Amino acid sequence: MTSTTDRGSPPPPFRPASNRQANAGPPVAIDADFVPALSSVDDPELGVNVVDLGLVYGAAWAGAGIFVRMTMTSPSCPMAEMLAAEVRSALRRQFPEAPVTVDVCCDPPWSPVRISEAGRRQLGWVTQPDVRPRRLLSWPKIFSSNGRRH
Repeated sequence: MTSTTDRGSPPPPFRPASNRQANAGPPVAIDADFVPALSSVDDPELGVNVVDLGLVYGAAWAGAGIFVRMTMTSPSCPMAEMLAAEVRSALRRQFPEAPVTVDVCCDPPWSPVRISEAGRRQLGWVTQPDVRPRRLLSWPKIFSSNGRRH
């Protein structure tokens, strides 16, 4: 979709910082150095930060710069450029000397299963407890031993 860098060079290859897995989709590898800056960027429609929404697929040091791969909640999101610019600005404030490249992609598509527990709480989505049916201790006594109904 969009790949931009603040220095005009093509984006470097993405090298994940870790192998931490998300709920669904590609592996999420966000270098711990970047989490505070990325978490300061909120989705303007939902009011939840881009990390908790699962919009950031990866953020890592790439050479002397920072490379971020992210997505939007919809391929036709009108806020794509604005969010990419906010991510770039947030990282520049924390790392002023490092060039920042933000690649906005749509493959794989975003899904609500990528939202973290903190994001779900912010949205008011209550997580259902693990509900398992209780084991029946005995069959209901509607039939007698001879097969006739009581």
